[in-house]
This record gives sequence, C-alpha cells and structure tokens, in this order.
Amino acid sequence: MFLTQLNLSQFRHFPAFQLKPAAGFNFIFGPNGSGKSSLLEAIYVLSMGRSFRSKQLTPLIRHHCAEFQVIGSWKNIYDRQFTVGIGRQSQISDIRLDGQPIHSLRDLVSLVPVQLINHECFHLVDAGPQCRREFLDWGVFHSEPSFFNAWQRYQRALKQRNAGLKRHLPLAELNLWQQELVLQAESIHALRTHYFQGFLPHVERLLSELLALDQLTIDYYPGWDVALPLATVFNKDYERDCFLGHTQHGPHRADIKIKVKGIEADHLLSRGQQKLLSYTLRLAQSECLKMFTGKHSVLLIDDLAAELDGLKVEKVLQLLLNLNCQVFITGVDESLVIAAAKAVHLTLFHVEHLS
Repeated sequence: MFLTQLNLSQFRHFPAFQLKPAAGFNFIFGPNGSGKSSLLEAIYVLSMGRSFRSKQLTPLIRHHCAEFQVIGSWKNIYDRQFTVGIGRQSQISDIRLDGQPIHSLRDLVSLVPVQLINHECFHLVDAGPQCRREFLDWGVFHSEPSFFNAWQRYQRALKQRNAGLKRHLPLAELNLWQQELVLQAESIHALRTHYFQGFLPHVERLLSELLALDQLTIDYYPGWDVALPLATVFNKDYERDCFLGHTQHGPHRADIKIKVKGIEADHLLSRGQQKLLSYTLRLAQSECLKMFTGKHSVLLIDDLAAELDGLKVEKVLQLLLNLNCQVFITGVDESLVIAAAKAVHLTLFHVEHLS
C-alpha cells in the first residue's frame, strides 16, 4: 500500500498544496517550524481519521479559515486505487472513500496500516502500559479480523461491571456481565498471544542488527495471572474492586514488559538506546504485519537523524529498505540523511518549495 497523491486545502499553515510521493523513500526537509511535521500529520489523518497532535480536528483548520480538506489517493500491491477525503468544518467531520461516506473509523483505519515514529516514540519504553498496549493492539487489529469485535464487546461489558461496582451490586448480579467479560477476555488474550509469538522473533533479529543489549527481555503480560481462571480472579477481587469502583484485572490492564537485567528498560538505557529500541519495535511490527497479512505499512518518521549518529541512521535506512514499504522521513538538513542513504534512493521535497 502506498500514497500516490496528497492534496491539502487550508490545512495547518498550507493554503493549498499537492504532493506526488514516490512509492519508496520520501525525504521532506526544511527549517524548523516550516511545516514538515504537518505533512506527516496530514497523511496520518488520512489513515486514522484523527491527528497525532490533538484529539480534535478543528485545530487543524488554517488560521482565519472555516474548514480544511485532505485528500489522498492510494494504490495497493494489486494496483487497486482508491481515494480518501477528510474534511472538517466547524464541529462537523466528513470522511469519504471514493466519494461515499465512511461512518465508522474502523473502516478507515483498516484500509492503510500507517505507523508513526516521532519524538514520542520513547513512550514505548518509558511511559505507562497504555502506550504499549495500544502498540500491541495496532498489530493485532490489522492482523486478526475478529479482534475489533471482541474488544468492543469486552469494553461494553467492562463498562457495565464497573457501573455495578460503583453501586456495590452483589456479586451474583454482576455475573451476567462477568460471563461476557470472561468470554471476550479469553478471545482477546488468545489473539494477542498468537500475534506476540509471531512478533517477538522479528524484534530479536532486528535488535541483533541495530542495538546490542545484554539480558534484554520483552514479555507479554495479559493483565491478570493466567494461572487462575479470570472468573476466579474477578470473584477474588470483588471487594477491592467495589472499594476502587473499577475492575483491576483483565485485558484492559495488559502490557509489554521491557526489561534489561531484570530492571525496567527506561531506568538503564540512554535516550539514544531507547530511540533505537523503539525503532526496532516499530520495524518488527511492520515485518510481522507483512508476515501475517501480506500488507505493507506506510511509515512516517519525524526527524530521523535526531539523537542518532550517521552509522545508526544508515543502519535504520537499510532496515527500512528491507521492508519494501513507503516511507516518509523529515529532517532539518538533507545532507545528514543523504550521506547515510547510500543504496537507498530518496525522493527529496523541500518544504519551503511546497508551502
């Protein structure tokens, strides 16, 4: 899957803009504040229906304008082409696929697997479980068609159980929702486990090429002690859950535990090492997606050269080349990336020429 054309109207500081990217590597360079990241943001919006900077679309409208529009034409490996358009006017969003309305973001997100690597990529290592859980579920969502429905049903039942806990309903009255929770939790856990088992070998191989770390462990924690049936865990937790007003254990508490020598990785790794580890996890996910589904990710990489030396940039570029997917990279100075590119053919775009 790759983007063949991007059209912006009144998006961020761009009054009007058109880009025809290459199917391989696209490098967008220019001074800080010139809008490089906004171009990545526009592509992200096309695939996710939201920005990575804000939960709201209204801030994306150019200053003093009433609306914005982003239109992208995509082509897959079978040469099937389709067009996605997203507009925002006041508080109304309009998302269309080949001119027809899309009413569910799930339908949009499933079309193009886009991965973002920016200054927040460190959060895979140093943030709380939610970031790593969302990372894991991105891969499971794109690889396992039944995951989304199971997750929706689980969330609905979880909301009902939590409401009952806050009202201190007797355990017997919670059993109906607990039965649904257990059923969907087991399905989610099985899908995550299957995906993670396929994902981990890619991480280990890429780490051996990119970052030497002794005694690094990456483990999937499902959100409860699976030695016990989840129904038993819910029953044991009942009084404490009532006191807290929410469910302590279950797939909504899952995590990927990343440790070095038994210690949480962010306590031992440098900033550069954390960035390389985060890169490794993202690249491994793209490989895993291709293995499970045959789909190619579109990778958005903001400021590749930051905190990486030339040799590491070269190695990352080579690994990206092996993925055979479309890549968008931003940077302040094109020479930093061009010098490391070597075998990689880069299509260059200067942001000042585009804005």
